[in-house]
Amino acid sequence: MGKEVIKIGIAISSHNRPEVSRQTFDILDKLRPKNSLIGLVDDASINPPFGFSNSYINQYRFERHVGVSMVKNKCLELLYSACCTHFFLFDDDCRPVLANWWKPYINSRLEHATWTFDRPLVSEVENQYREFEKPNGCMMYFTRTAVNTIGGWDMSFTGYGYEHVNVSDRAFNAGLTPRRYVDVWHNSPLFELADCQSSFTPEDRACIPSNFKLYQEKYLSKEFKPFK
Repeated sequence: MGKEVIKIGIAISSHNRPEVSRQTFDILDKLRPKNSLIGLVDDASINPPFGFSNSYINQYRFERHVGVSMVKNKCLELLYSACCTHFFLFDDDCRPVLANWWKPYINSRLEHATWTFDRPLVSEVENQYREFEKPNGCMMYFTRTAVNTIGGWDMSFTGYGYEHVNVSDRAFNAGLTPRRYVDVWHNSPLFELADCQSSFTPEDRACIPSNFKLYQEKYLSKEFKPFK
């Protein structure tokens, strides 16, 4: 068997935070690994954070507000279609603070992980992973194997709330992770949040109760969900 050819894809999802998104892009562009691809997907922002013209950037804009699940699926689609083998999906306010931030994920042997902050730590296995009570979803990592196994976001989750938790649930139920919500060992210094003010509308947040019910109903699901 030949050695895996690693092609890293990074995608930023954005909604109505153009300056924050541009700053995040600049940081990721500076700290991205060699030969990686950046995707930028905008969810109908009034002032979209576009205008980049480099050959390693794929950009897409939704003309109407579609919500988290569809935007994240488009992020996956852009990277998957470019034959990426490792996927890093960022919210527009989540940024790396260290060079080689991606190496712990590539070297972890985890098929899926989600950077988690400010959540209770449940357990940890030294030099392997940390288990958390719930993920935040602001930076999620997948291998191509994971994407091929569970697909992307479940479009039953509309607006905002629990859509990213369901992805991690399905990954665990499919045997892709050792615990339900995991991140790499020594995860805390890798990233920071630049803007904790939510860009989600009251209409988006009105979906939380129905999404929570879906999360409970689908807690044991390992379904594949199409992302393109």
